[in-house]
Amino acid sequence: ANFNISDNNVCDSTEISFTNNSTYASTYSWNFGDAGTSSTESPNHLYRNIGNDPIILNATLIAVSSNLICADTITKQITVNPYLNASFSTDYLSGCSPLSIGLTDNSQGADSYLWTFGDGNTSPTSGSVSHEYTNNNDTPISYNLQLNISNIEGCSKSIVKEITVLPKVTANFNISDNNVCDSTEISF
Repeated sequence: ANFNISDNNVCDSTEISFTNNSTYASTYSWNFGDAGTSSTESPNHLYRNIGNDPIILNATLIAVSSNLICADTITKQITVNPYLNASFSTDYLSGCSPLSIGLTDNSQGADSYLWTFGDGNTSPTSGSVSHEYTNNNDTPISYNLQLNISNIEGCSKSIVKEITVLPKVTANFNISDNNVCDSTEISF
């Protein structure tokens, strides 16, 4: 029995391909180390780790000959790294310029953070962050606000929310005459 693994060090929720290289076998029994099994010759399997630490699992293949007399077993280790979830909340998704928004990081399992505000600015801060957007145009501008997170195992996730900044409203008016007598009608 022999097999190759597409990757033996993966992030949570990664599907691994198993390539069976066994010879003279016709029946296969796979145990993926996490209660998952298969009898397919070269299966795929989705690995999960909702904990906070990497787990090491043993994937085992038993290859059996067509006459059911001969069998061979091989086991290989797979490291499944912890669950990672990118999430944040924001005060506003749209508003008038200048739009100051507060952001709260709700991510799980992250060791590093990068906020990309979509306007050329970034911040490597976790937790609460604030950012001010401006719009000097006559039409709304949309920015893609992105949070990229990663852990020390090399896994990464990201989430994007669109922020729409409406043009700045400027109040202004003209007076036909600002030096008038009582009861004089003024045009604006």
